Amino acid sequence: MSATFTSIVELFTDEFSKDLQGRRAEAIKRLARLFVDGFLVADLPALQEVLDHAVKKLDQREITLAPGLAALLKSLAKVRTNAGRG
Repeated sequence: MSATFTSIVELFTDEFSKDLQGRRAEAIKRLARLFVDGFLVADLPALQEVLDHAVKKLDQREITLAPGLAALLKSLAKVRTNAGRG
């Protein structure tokens, strides 16, 4: 898993990050901007882990995640198969 995905997962799982709703929301938005042209197929397992954590928080009424999640889902429609990013 890349450092980008790892750091976002830590925002959801680390005990010291439990009250950092704003940071989680910004991290999801940043991820959506980073992958605006789509994700590599190889990134999908790491992305799934991020989405799993984000959806759990959304179920717990952390609604600040909604705009970033919407942008991520839009990017998922653009899954790339080439190795280049950008």
